[in-house]
Amino acid sequence: MSMVRYAWTVGWGQLVRTARHPLSFIAMVVLPLVFALGVGLLFSGGSDKAPTLIVVDEDRSAEAAALVDGLRATPFDVRLRAREEASEILLAGREDVAIVIPAGFGQSVREGRPRLEVLYGPGYEPGGVEARARALVRALARGQSLDPLPVVEEGPRPTADPDDFPLLRTVWGVYVMFVLATLLQTAANLHDERRLGTLPRMLVMGVPYGAVIAGHGLAMVLLGILQAIVFFAVSGAAGVPWLAAGPLAVALPALGVILAASGLGMAIMGLARSAAQVRNAAIILAPSLGMLGGAFWPLDVAPATMQQAGRVSLVYWSMEAIREAFAYAGPGAGQALPLAVLMLFATLGLAAGVYGLRRMAV
Repeated sequence: MSMVRYAWTVGWGQLVRTARHPLSFIAMVVLPLVFALGVGLLFSGGSDKAPTLIVVDEDRSAEAAALVDGLRATPFDVRLRAREEASEILLAGREDVAIVIPAGFGQSVREGRPRLEVLYGPGYEPGGVEARARALVRALARGQSLDPLPVVEEGPRPTADPDDFPLLRTVWGVYVMFVLATLLQTAANLHDERRLGTLPRMLVMGVPYGAVIAGHGLAMVLLGILQAIVFFAVSGAAGVPWLAAGPLAVALPALGVILAASGLGMAIMGLARSAAQVRNAAIILAPSLGMLGGAFWPLDVAPATMQQAGRVSLVYWSMEAIREAFAYAGPGAGQALPLAVLMLFATLGLAAGVYGLRRMAV
């Protein structure tokens, strides 16, 4: 029997044994669906509250006051702050953008060449704030009324409804956390086989040790694919718009997450000395990586330091891949960097796992 057939036999056997166990099925499929849909319905909805906007008024002219009133009517919850205070707020990550009305703004409006400054926080992507402020300034320069502006928010991808994205990203974040929990727990199986004597018996029967390791890695990938198929089918039927940007938009990130989580599982399998250590690591890493990577809330609302620290989590890159597909460029080029990083996680984890597992060869 070839090495590939040995590995496939071991991997398929592990998958069947795991899927047949009632508690494993509940933890792998039922809990993720219940938790994801429940959290999605509770926290993904939008808010009627006007967004906060920091404004620095250094001009104090009638035109500046008119602009502030216009911004409030747009509507924004305008908070007037000094420039230094606004900069501190942006650097701390409490807000993303601030409008600065510079000294001489009133005179520039009267001359028909209005000047306005915009301060950006770390990671901010220009959008509706600048567009609304620019429209109001132009109206001021032309002597037009600053009545409330009719605001139409349209995502860069018209095929994906912007109102659906909060639900989609929330459910995706919960899915990724459960993928991590499932596959990292599965990584303990090889240590269980060594403890029960199954591994030595397989080696005595002539099964190559490399095939056993490959089989356990393959089992994690197959288990992740099975979990993904059931999860996306059921949650899609429940109303999560997974196909809004095409099947590849979710299939590519899902495969990347499965491979990266399997690689991490292999690394833990190789570094740990017992099944208990693997399971303890899984209990700690799954929620920690989820919170660090923005599985439960957008990192845009987190402090700037946490936004940067989130890049070490594979969850962060999976969220980036989903955002690129459903909110920006669609599947393909926009997802290239996040998917490449996920593949790097998978490769490094596999290398670390194989290196560590060599010591278990009897």
